[in-house]
Amino acid sequence: MRNSSLSLLGGGFMLITLAQGCFPCLAEGFAQKTTRKVEGFMLVCPSVATVGESFSIRIKALARPYIVKPGHPQHSTANRSSREAVYMDNVPVSWSGTICIQAEGEGFEGPATFSFPKDMRPIARIEGLRFTMPGVKVVTVLDKQSGARGRGNAIQVHAEKPQLRLYWGDIHNHTIVSDGIRTPEQVCRFARDEGFLDIFAITDHDSLPNERIEKAVQSFYRKGRFVTFFGDELTDGQNGHMNVYYPRKPNPDKAVRRRDGMGTVAARARRTNAMLIRHHTAAKLGRTSWPLGYAPDVMRLIEIYSAWGNSECPKEAGNPRPIRYLGGERSGGHVWDALCRDYRFGFIGSSDGHDGRPGDDLMYLQTAPRLGGYHKLYKGGLLGVWAEALTREAIWDALRNRRVYAATNARIILRFAINGKPMGSEISGSAGKLDLFIEVLSDTAIARVDLVKQCENVKTWTPNETHLTARAEDQLTKGKSAWYYVRVSREDGEMAWSSPIWVDMP
Repeated sequence: MRNSSLSLLGGGFMLITLAQGCFPCLAEGFAQKTTRKVEGFMLVCPSVATVGESFSIRIKALARPYIVKPGHPQHSTANRSSREAVYMDNVPVSWSGTICIQAEGEGFEGPATFSFPKDMRPIARIEGLRFTMPGVKVVTVLDKQSGARGRGNAIQVHAEKPQLRLYWGDIHNHTIVSDGIRTPEQVCRFARDEGFLDIFAITDHDSLPNERIEKAVQSFYRKGRFVTFFGDELTDGQNGHMNVYYPRKPNPDKAVRRRDGMGTVAARARRTNAMLIRHHTAAKLGRTSWPLGYAPDVMRLIEIYSAWGNSECPKEAGNPRPIRYLGGERSGGHVWDALCRDYRFGFIGSSDGHDGRPGDDLMYLQTAPRLGGYHKLYKGGLLGVWAEALTREAIWDALRNRRVYAATNARIILRFAINGKPMGSEISGSAGKLDLFIEVLSDTAIARVDLVKQCENVKTWTPNETHLTARAEDQLTKGKSAWYYVRVSREDGEMAWSSPIWVDMP
């Protein structure tokens, strides 16, 4: 076995789902330097690799979440928000155990063990792994002493270099600049080093221009490693909530403002090549009016899922994660309602994080009285991007072309195409047969895959395995149009939604 090289990262992350009974560990008197039991590992691998290509895995040891207090290495004066949320961690201050590294799938080469250095936070990047055979692989780790385990996301290993790679992001986050926790620098660092994300954006409320946010966003951008975007949330109590994203630092004189009103927001976004993305549209709080200010050239995407819940369709239509906070659900605000108006949105997920933990929020554990029903929240979402490279230009191109999809807190590989055209496409042609292709790869068994057409599940697969490749056929007659997308549900409740494909037969 080859020896591994190591680069240590700072911070904390978690993959453990806690029941309400775990709250005693959050008590004010809980000592910061108490040795915490390691209960598992967060393990993130590249979703796509090539045979013989060396790659790294990012790993951290996980303990039960706890409130960070003075004396803890992650303590900061920015650890309490204006809403009284507090910063939490889920990684021991130090742990020096040794893990065994294995893989499911043939052809694995790499280190057989790895030891976390003594007196350091157990967060690391382990280099020098590869597979010599193509297929779907999963890397696992085990601490034999405690029995704690970790299981990475699925890796699709190709025989030849693929044209597109899959990158993961969370592009909806808040800092102490508005109503979140932690400074812009700290939140960017968490996203990269603790959330293990590839793509990130800060979207504080009506905050740009802001020198500290802009400096952090620019300084953390590293081509090929970590892509950041400039963003802002245009909070409008009369027409819901919407984020604006820029491909580069916006000119202050041309930036989109909430005060511009929906009538001019789209025009300003167009002049700066920005994109506008609405979110939690199904919530009663912040009523969304679909027609107001709609501009298809700058409104290419919609945030279908975040910690607030799933805005895809009503609970009565089978939505397992309806919005339970922000006043609950309201009719007419679901993504289905927009699609039925022929509004052509691709789908993304993010966290809408306010607790300084992009990529792994713990907001549902916050208990401050001013926060109200945070226990009604879910784990935040992720954005999957099929792009040619991890650069601002390539990621922006994928976003604009809707070559993206939404997921809950799970890195599920999802492909969807019609007649060879990928998710997000618009297909126009003469009437004829449609060939639909679906591929889903996961580290956990897939319970159900639905093909959705015009608000109906027209075909369902129940593989109960970690891999599904399927084809379906449909036919549209002349003068007809339809939209299709794929919904994935795993056995553990995690989900993913492909961006739709629109088919027009004039």
